[in-house]
Amino acid sequence: MNNKLESYMINKITDKGFKFSSIVNNVLKESLSRLAYHFTSLKKFYQMVDSDSIIFSTAHGTDELINADYGRGAPYYLSTTRVRDGRFGYSSGLNTRIELNSDFFNSRFHSGPVNFFVPDERERNYHSKQNVGKAENEDRIFSNVKVLEGLSKCINRVDIYLNIPNEELPLFKQRYYDIYLMLRDIYNTGIGLKTFIYNDEKEFNRQGKNITEIILKML
Repeated sequence: MNNKLESYMINKITDKGFKFSSIVNNVLKESLSRLAYHFTSLKKFYQMVDSDSIIFSTAHGTDELINADYGRGAPYYLSTTRVRDGRFGYSSGLNTRIELNSDFFNSRFHSGPVNFFVPDERERNYHSKQNVGKAENEDRIFSNVKVLEGLSKCINRVDIYLNIPNEELPLFKQRYYDIYLMLRDIYNTGIGLKTFIYNDEKEFNRQGKNITEIILKML
């Protein structure tokens, strides 16, 4: 990050007049909503399944300041959203949606909405470049541990959007062999996660008609 921009962001985020999406500090609720989702890539989800764990992000820069102010100084965090639609917020472009067990996290972690409004043009440009310019839907789980083991206890279900045309499904294994291998391993782990596959974005967003059975027959 440019040093001037980083210094500017630090000054803004520590400015008492800077507004977070919770509007005022006392509106911030220290818990996840009933439904909370974490969006990621299929490859990263595959790595999660392979290790049977969630790896939290390490806070640095402005994230470190956010964690210090709202996360009781926790050094790690996991970004979540209350919005299931993958076209919005920080989740845009990520094809794997993980529905978290909010009760599990609320009983063990400090969490809540931490996004801030971006009123200044320089900040808007910064966030746009960092691909979080529409991050109003993001919440955050704060953690003092980087690795949380045991996916089945903290995940309700997983939905994967493959974006593969129907006419290409018969050649799925040949044309998308890397995806085929990841899905095969994900379903063969025995962890027991409810995992659904879609090739239609609208159905993915509403957890509707899926192609799970079709794909399973090919694995």
